[in-house]
Amino acid sequence: MVDNKTDLEIIAVFEDSPQNSSYNFHAIASFASSVFFKNPSWSNASFETLVQFDAAIAVASIEQQIQQILDKNVDKEGQWFSFSLQPLERIHLYSAGYQNSYAQRIGDINEIRNLSFLAVLILCIACINYMNLTTARSQKRSKEVGINKTLGAKNGILVAQFYTETGLITFIAIVLGIVLAAVSVPWFNTLTGQNLDQGIIFSLPAATAFFLIWALTTLFAGSYPALYLSRFSPKSALTSAFAPGKGN
Repeated sequence: MVDNKTDLEIIAVFEDSPQNSSYNFHAIASFASSVFFKNPSWSNASFETLVQFDAAIAVASIEQQIQQILDKNVDKEGQWFSFSLQPLERIHLYSAGYQNSYAQRIGDINEIRNLSFLAVLILCIACINYMNLTTARSQKRSKEVGINKTLGAKNGILVAQFYTETGLITFIAIVLGIVLAAVSVPWFNTLTGQNLDQGIIFSLPAATAFFLIWALTTLFAGSYPALYLSRFSPKSALTSAFAPGKGN
């Protein structure tokens, strides 16, 4: 019984929609039942319409025909609204500019781009800081490089060594980041009113993304230290250099 007055026959039961779905309906009824839409008019069309087109149909032509129907039935003074077509796969992230929409959990692609840019910027700053710190400690490792080269180590071996060190540090940082993210998801959901699923962090796409981030960060952050430190010559690295003058 709908609204305590209309009896309907239940012919199917569906699972709840995912938490990240734009549509979160509880019941679906046909137009033939005339339950939710008894007085159709141009001022009472409070629902969204999904249509399936032939791939050969031009969307611009359909929108033009829709506008012609609107002009035929509604005066220009009363056209405070307009109709347009949007692909189904773009509703979730590209509908922030639409008003009077009944779709829930609409995302803004610009917000995602801004947050992604901020994340990449922070990661780049961390990589540059690592380069600076490693370069600042280069004098302490110059003798290590000199001894290794004296014992026969080639530049390629030293580059691989420094890349391995960077990769290990980056791996530890990513593991700590994943743990902190998983622990912080409930608190984040409470703070923002969102409903993020912790399982996303441990999914295959996320694991692939983490691996790519680890590889690119290691390659970028370890490039300058590896190339810079491996170029030390044994003579200059093992010979103490003194500048003339007063002081220590």
